[in-house]
Amino acid sequence: MTSSQEKLLAELLEAFSIEAAERITSLTEGLLKLEKESSAEIVEIIFREFHSLKGAARSIDRTDIERICQTAESVFSLLKRNELKITPVLMKTLFSSVDYISESIKHSGGEARELLKPQYSRLLEVLKNAAAKVHVVELQEEESSSLPAPEQEIEPEKVFKTEKAVSGSGPTIRVSLNTLDQIMNQIEELREIKLMASQQSLEVSELSREISFYQRDAQKKHRVTRMVRQLLKKHETDEEVKQVVPVLEKLMAAHGSHSALIKSVNGKAANLFRSAEHYSHSVNARLDSLLMEVKRLLMMPFARAVEGFPKLIRDLAVEQGKRVDLVITGEDIEVDKRVLEEIKDPLMHLLRNGLDHGIEVPEERMRKGKSPNAKIGIAASMLGSQNMEIRVFDDGAGINIPKLRDAVRKNNILTADELNALSEMEVLQYIFHSGISTKAIITDISGRGLGMAIVREKIEKLGGSISLETAKDKGTTFHLNLPLTLSAFRGVLIKTGGLNYVIPSTNIERVLVVKRDKIKTLENREAVEVNNEMVSVVKMDSIIGLKSAKPQQDAEVLHLVLLQSKGIHIAFEVDEIIGEQELIVKDLGRQLAQVKNISGSTVLGDRRLVLILDAVGIIKTASELSSVERRRTQFDDDAQEGKAKQKVLVAEDSITSRLLLKNILESAGYEVNTAFDGADAFEQLLIGDYDLLVSDVDMPRMNGFILTEKVRRDKRLTDIPVILVTSLESREDRERGIDVGASAYIVKKSFDQSNLLEIVSRLI
Repeated sequence: MTSSQEKLLAELLEAFSIEAAERITSLTEGLLKLEKESSAEIVEIIFREFHSLKGAARSIDRTDIERICQTAESVFSLLKRNELKITPVLMKTLFSSVDYISESIKHSGGEARELLKPQYSRLLEVLKNAAAKVHVVELQEEESSSLPAPEQEIEPEKVFKTEKAVSGSGPTIRVSLNTLDQIMNQIEELREIKLMASQQSLEVSELSREISFYQRDAQKKHRVTRMVRQLLKKHETDEEVKQVVPVLEKLMAAHGSHSALIKSVNGKAANLFRSAEHYSHSVNARLDSLLMEVKRLLMMPFARAVEGFPKLIRDLAVEQGKRVDLVITGEDIEVDKRVLEEIKDPLMHLLRNGLDHGIEVPEERMRKGKSPNAKIGIAASMLGSQNMEIRVFDDGAGINIPKLRDAVRKNNILTADELNALSEMEVLQYIFHSGISTKAIITDISGRGLGMAIVREKIEKLGGSISLETAKDKGTTFHLNLPLTLSAFRGVLIKTGGLNYVIPSTNIERVLVVKRDKIKTLENREAVEVNNEMVSVVKMDSIIGLKSAKPQQDAEVLHLVLLQSKGIHIAFEVDEIIGEQELIVKDLGRQLAQVKNISGSTVLGDRRLVLILDAVGIIKTASELSSVERRRTQFDDDAQEGKAKQKVLVAEDSITSRLLLKNILESAGYEVNTAFDGADAFEQLLIGDYDLLVSDVDMPRMNGFILTEKVRRDKRLTDIPVILVTSLESREDRERGIDVGASAYIVKKSFDQSNLLEIVSRLI
């Protein structure tokens, strides 16, 4: 193949990947609608999409995709003529066909394509049977879901088709998103020129003022000399005066010349200032205009962030035996592509969390007088011209406040008195705390207590905020307030420990200048009253590891920066608050990426390099120090006990699996004993002192479910955490694991060593 042919093939493959991504989205949406409501219009749309995709696949010689589409066409031809009925099994096969096409496109390597052949053959056989009106046999679970990991992901949005021309009309073009990103980055770098121009304008203005001062001073001296000369005129016959007069005349001439020179320089400085000011305004206006135009190119409909969610929710609902209607509104709102990329995962987690935690099974919903079909949704709306709100809601059971209180108590985050003093709204904020989960059992979907913490961190990183409201048996709603675009970074320049730093404005609630006598001492900690509430005061230099440049106790007033994150408010004492500026963030590089409490650097208009403080990290550090001081005695008492190795019992009838689990846990520092079945494990639990039980389910004499049930009924063993590691992955088996009291349920098919160790460390 010649180089020109290779180039043509590469272009065809890229074009096909883009078109296929659009077709797959349309097919998925169509099948979701068809599953709910069969109509000739929907059947026709899906039929046409399969036909178009078939033609595209033929053009690049993808015969596997072509045959799948051709056979699916035959099925929809029968559906059009009402010669074939839509059944759950047929719908599952059609969804699996679209999944196969999607995965097949992602797998570009020959070896990976070979792994997909068995699934391809089985899918083609089932589709041919359906087209021939032969009874459709349901695909086996492993055939429909066990897809190999892609060698190389092809991004469907690698090339972006503009929805409209920049001018609002005219022809459209395809532009690489990478190219737009590079242009955007370069334009944002040009902000440094904007900052420099503003700084130079300021410096020239200061220079002009200084020259004006010298001009006034020279004029004053000239006037004084002239007055002295006039006074001496009365004594011109005096010999001593005769000697002074020539000197005064020379001095007057010098002052006059000096004054004229300064006046000339001042005029030039004034002209330079006007020129610099005009240049600064011109640069600012043009850069802002250019930046806005490029931002418009990067604006994409909100629908792009949620296009895969209907299929995700449908599959998860089927897996859990729930009936869910997904509602999405506000899909036409234009949002910065970079914002969409960052919020996709948080939205996906909130939906999965709502379905898994909040939505009840149909039988339970009917007992509560609800519709068996639950409702879960995403609603996007505008908040002014620069912000948007996204509501993620469900009509499920709501957040269980008592369970949440119990989870906070078990994690030793607060003392019992502090926890009891919290209102329900204050307790709800701990849903975002890492390690907190109300789920009774840890599964591969949820229960680790990490997801909500990550959601909040991502939202706050974008300069947004998240809040929630919940009601028992009414449901839960999360409110996400986000910017439509990633605007320029703004920060407050401060001085602490004799050095300058920048704090992001998004985390600053307010700045304060207070008299020292306003600082109170509560529980051995300094605090100040803000809005009728006492807020802790912490020295900033001590948090970031600096020695104070001046004795703060001698200052009559204190400069405080009130920071907030995750519902925590702390006032940090600094040497000086210089002011707010628009800045460009510079990456610290890999070597300094993990520096604590520092998120980056920036260059000021005068070319000085200053570090940007990580406000969230600083608040976390200050909070942790406070917690350590408050509970230091408790930790000291537990120190000796924590040195002993924790004991784990592994119950597994397979020798290979037993040895694998034993080696993994021993490598992590645990003392491990093994049992060959449930009965042996229960006997060992009664005579030994174990911190955790890891058990298979399908074992002779006593299976894992019965073993867990017996452990929970025995008063001596009831508090031991139990992790079930099994190949049983059906919804019924998972529910039984919950019913018997398992602490975690891990499916062997998706088993991961780090996943097991993470769960073990959380439970003991």
